[in-house]
Amino acid sequence: CINSFSKDDNLIIKGNNLLALHTLKERYAGKVKLIYIDPPYYFKTNKEKNTFVYNSNFKLSTWLTFMKNRLEIAKELLQEGGTIWISISEDGMHYLKVLADSIFGMEHFIGTIPRRTRDGKSDVPFNFSQDFDWLLVYSNVPSNYKVVGRKVERKYYETPDYPGRPWRLADLTKQTTASERKNSFFTMVDPKTGKKYPASKKRTWAITKDTFDYYYSKGYIVFPDDYDFLNITKPYARKFKDEDEKSGKKSSVISDFLIKDFLEELLTKSKNSAGNEEMENLGLEGEFNYPKPENLIKAIIEVATEENDLVLDFFMGSGTTQAVAMKMNRRFIGIE
Repeated sequence: CINSFSKDDNLIIKGNNLLALHTLKERYAGKVKLIYIDPPYYFKTNKEKNTFVYNSNFKLSTWLTFMKNRLEIAKELLQEGGTIWISISEDGMHYLKVLADSIFGMEHFIGTIPRRTRDGKSDVPFNFSQDFDWLLVYSNVPSNYKVVGRKVERKYYETPDYPGRPWRLADLTKQTTASERKNSFFTMVDPKTGKKYPASKKRTWAITKDTFDYYYSKGYIVFPDDYDFLNITKPYARKFKDEDEKSGKKSSVISDFLIKDFLEELLTKSKNSAGNEEMENLGLEGEFNYPKPENLIKAIIEVATEENDLVLDFFMGSGTTQAVAMKMNRRFIGIE
């Protein structure tokens, strides 16, 4: 009985995952912070192996119905601001995107993230080696909610004018034009030196002319002549460490190839070979097809959860999600 467990218990459920999800709904509706699933993929051509454990030979309509039934319940389990990450192949990705849009809402679609699966193959259709699969990511809140974020190590300065309050520099401009934000298109004047710093027509100040005095009096603006050790040529915003920590805000997760601490894991360190090697080390070689490596799950959990959050994987397979969640001090539910 689900209700016999405490809220802090981890659960592993063996059985039909559709029935199990309905059972979980009674107690865990609106309480799961992160759902990661690696469901059976849809393939255009039949695969040699077609087992009860991992059916790879669904007809498209059957596969979509199979996914629809489970995603509809998954949506009810997500807490406000939670996210669901779905691993999917090239063949099924676009069909699943349309289905998931209808369930979670197009407005709740966060993005499509590539995962490199191998280094390349020569004997392939059309002589084109498709070496990626994908992650479709959804939430249940408007786009102004920060449902993912990265913790970054920031450089803080300690100066005599703000004893006990380390601070850092931040951009004092905003990606708005002069015509869009007229009150922010003004020449900022350093009260100490009288030097003038005009705004850019394409990128105005993040504050307005009317609010300059307030922000300057609070110490939130740093001019180039304020400190000899700073090598800056325009005004910057000052962010205090205590306010950073109090806000709890994380930096954005950027979906380009320059973010080493997130997408590098997905593009270089999360190939199928890594997952297979981890299975070999556990003495489970050949027991699971295409197991996902721990690096992939770790990267997702880091940007989508905090410690003690609840993580659900209802296609748990070899248990990678649960293993990583435990190592990272997250609670978990797994269904196999």
